[in-house]
Amino acid sequence: MEYPTREGELLSVIAIEQQIITLIGGGGNQYRARYFSAQDRPNVEPLRPADILVVIHPNPVGKSALVEHATKGFRDSYQYHLIFESS
Repeated sequence: MEYPTREGELLSVIAIEQQIITLIGGGGNQYRARYFSAQDRPNVEPLRPADILVVIHPNPVGKSALVEHATKGFRDSYQYHLIFESS
């Protein structure tokens, strides 16, 4: 399975089941990941379908990424860690 590997890649939330989200990225790639707030920003809004995330720091070896919320066309400083599931 591939994981987002480019800084700046946009991911769109298409579904949420508890703490597992389904995302779609560039080229139509779909991913499933657990998400939680970045440690340095504990008070973040929960994610919703149609939210847009920007990859800040991809970690393909760790199958994870640090992302920032950017739904309204600009980054709003809400950051999340994504841990991608293997299929």
